[in-house]
Amino acid sequence: MDDIWSTQVWEDVRVAFPDESNGSRILITTREREVAWYVSLTPPYELQFLDENESWELLQKKVFRGGQCLPNLEEPGRELARSCRGLPLSIVLLGGILATKETSHRVWSRFIGNVNSYLTEGSAWKLIDRSMIQAATKRLDGGVKTCHIHDLVRDLCISESRRAKFLDIYSIDNNVSLNRKSCRLSIQSVESSNFDLSPCARSLLFFGVHNYISMSVWKQIYKSMKFIRVLYLSGLRIGKIPSQIDELIFLRCLFIRNCGVEYVSSSIWNFRYLETLHLDFYSIESASLPKGIWSVMKGLRYLYVATRMEFDLCNIPAASLMGEPRNLQVLTWLNVNQNTTLVIAKFPNLRKLGLCFREEIMEEGKVEKVMASIRRLESLESFKITCWSRNYNKFGLNSLPSTLTKISWTSVFAPFDWEIFRVLARQPHLRFLKIELWEMRWKHLPYQASVVADDFPQLVASDFPRLQVLKLKNLKIKKWEMEKDAMPNLESLFICDEYLLEYLPEELLCRSTLQLVEVSELVVASRLKTMLRDFKIKYPNTTCKIHIIENRHY
Repeated sequence: MDDIWSTQVWEDVRVAFPDESNGSRILITTREREVAWYVSLTPPYELQFLDENESWELLQKKVFRGGQCLPNLEEPGRELARSCRGLPLSIVLLGGILATKETSHRVWSRFIGNVNSYLTEGSAWKLIDRSMIQAATKRLDGGVKTCHIHDLVRDLCISESRRAKFLDIYSIDNNVSLNRKSCRLSIQSVESSNFDLSPCARSLLFFGVHNYISMSVWKQIYKSMKFIRVLYLSGLRIGKIPSQIDELIFLRCLFIRNCGVEYVSSSIWNFRYLETLHLDFYSIESASLPKGIWSVMKGLRYLYVATRMEFDLCNIPAASLMGEPRNLQVLTWLNVNQNTTLVIAKFPNLRKLGLCFREEIMEEGKVEKVMASIRRLESLESFKITCWSRNYNKFGLNSLPSTLTKISWTSVFAPFDWEIFRVLARQPHLRFLKIELWEMRWKHLPYQASVVADDFPQLVASDFPRLQVLKLKNLKIKKWEMEKDAMPNLESLFICDEYLLEYLPEELLCRSTLQLVEVSELVVASRLKTMLRDFKIKYPNTTCKIHIIENRHY
């Protein structure tokens, strides 16, 4: 009997077992020592932790499945095994995650120090596989972004988290007093301020539907929660961010998302120990970054500023950008200007970078220098570009670092130049590629007439050697041809286009690695639907799932 939680469960089932003294044994596992001593006449066997060598051996078995570990992976592998602290379940879970990743020293080293977050995602997938939760949205790399859970499961989670003082929730539907000892508080309605924020809480999350957060709530935050480390605000009308917010000196994460802000106090830039800063809000008054932001926030690791905001991360005197390299690893979005190369050079350890190119910078001829500075980012893995210009020929994409595994390109109100696609096809380690065209369907733009049906470039055998996920949106593709061995590792293909696309190459659909093809738009071409249906009939044993999603009311 596995995982017995209470003595009452044993009492309920023991009467069903005959007592014939024939030497039979019943094996019971439990996490509760009280239960173990209650059901057994002999001392229970307590599972011991694995030592360092046993942990490493188990991790190797799960990752390489009997194969040999590469010599250069032993050092980071042992470090990862040690981080599981001898827990077999954690090691097995980590091994399952590593088995799906690239077996390189760079990838494994990235896991060190972040094992808990990867294990959490692995646990989420186990729950999804058991249909206990449902993946609502996913990242481009297939990871889970958000989940749906049944209301009964949600109630159970809330009840257990309250009991363990892990998390407490306040909402209109659940108007109860907050636990004064909870480590995390989630406020899901600020229409009423009838809640007392616990001084013990270290994480405070607000969720609303354009609800107004009053000054009385702000006062509770900076007076009662001096030791708060995480402040998350989503979907609120904030009004004024008070200057007293800088009293939260232990704050490590400030996350403002989809909020309306009337006034931003300069105190928001005074958090010396801040590691994560996410700014995505609508502001009535223009706000600017202080000249000394980079010298104040020395420990910042993640910085996101929405492109529609007035902040210009590069509009800072060059002298303030000089100094020792910082710890920043994620930087999105930079509006490219004359100082961009200095900003990029200041952060050589960047893993993720997002740049926004506008027409004026293209005309000034600064693009080549910016792209050359990116080449020197030896740890860069993810690169996002939003381009508001048609001067694609000025991009020096040949100078992109070979370490890139994920690229996202967005063209705004201008046709996509397929020469860029041919250049990206030569990236040796590229695994995820997203190309998107933004357009306003209800307005006639001056050059919209040039956006016509186009043929997908001919792919040859050496193109995209490691690409796993390809997502194309609004690119007006009509014809697609490729050689048999192009994109040899493609696993998922997402196409969101108008009704122009009529054909997908059979060489692509027949490949053994392909697991999913998803075509979605207002109206999917009838010829394409017929072609995909015929493919399923012709190859009934294919493992590839084909989804056609038509949304005529989009």
